[in-house]
Amino acid sequence: MIKKYGKYIDMRNINRDINKMKDMIEGVRKSSEENRTPYNSETRYKCRICNHDDYELYLNIHGYQYCECKNCQSVFLANLPNVKKLYEGIPDTPIGHFLDKEIFKKRVEMIAQPKVDFVADVSREIGFSINQWLDIGCGVGETLCALKTSKGSYSVIGIESDLREISFAREENDLEIIEGYIDYKNRNNEIESAIKNSSVVSFFNVLEHVEEPGEFIDYIYRHMAKGALLVFEVPMHPSLASFANLTANGNIFRHILPPIHLYVFSYKAAGMLLENKFELLATWGFGQGFSDIINNAVINSGIENSDLYNQILNVTNEIQKTIDENNLSDQMLFIARKI
Repeated sequence: MIKKYGKYIDMRNINRDINKMKDMIEGVRKSSEENRTPYNSETRYKCRICNHDDYELYLNIHGYQYCECKNCQSVFLANLPNVKKLYEGIPDTPIGHFLDKEIFKKRVEMIAQPKVDFVADVSREIGFSINQWLDIGCGVGETLCALKTSKGSYSVIGIESDLREISFAREENDLEIIEGYIDYKNRNNEIESAIKNSSVVSFFNVLEHVEEPGEFIDYIYRHMAKGALLVFEVPMHPSLASFANLTANGNIFRHILPPIHLYVFSYKAAGMLLENKFELLATWGFGQGFSDIINNAVINSGIENSDLYNQILNVTNEIQKTIDENNLSDQMLFIARKI
């Protein structure tokens, strides 16, 4: 199996500075209060990845209770919000940073393009030919734009439910987007046809937003062609970013993120979702856990615009790669083939 570690990323390049992080912290707090479902301490909740109820309370964020499953080692949110309401139509989740044209171009180059290149490299190594690439939960189309500018001659198509993001993707970048919400309990001929006709089906940072990840994977599996590639990225636990959340004193702005992140997956849990359906071909572990630790220290201390702070941020990628190589990545990209 192919394994890769480390990824260059500097969030300062997309205006993710301390003031922006403080805004995000307040946004998480506000959204949590507006969408929270009460947590019942008398209820024995089940991990919706492995269906076990053996867990320990891990972290309470603004009334959202995250639990660590003792069976699959994932972190799951016990008191779920109304998930469909959070994403379908014109939800109230803030996405202004995704609709900025200049930031969009930088995100394509820094975030989406390396992932597309990794999948292309793995495909070449295993002798796999791509004819159509479907990106589920494509948002404003960062991955689709990266695909269109790549050397591949295949067609690209996206699926998205947020009308604001669909409008940006279509009007700004002339992308082909299917408007829809992946409802794995009901049929959608257009979505199912797109899955069936695609040799690559991807969803980056989508599965952690899905109420029943196993049902979601099963739905994709049933409609994929045999031998097609499944590509997905999820937040990981245990990781340095999980530790950063645990020690942040409520100043949460990413990773274990209420109300939208319902899970943070373990490697074992990802394997359970793929078992008897897909052959795992490649993984790429990377993250920002070390940056999170540094940013938390700055936010909690009130020290800003320090030359030393920026010097430390300049070496975070080298330090993070060592963390990733020791299996503490907070993000992992999986490439698997339908069997």
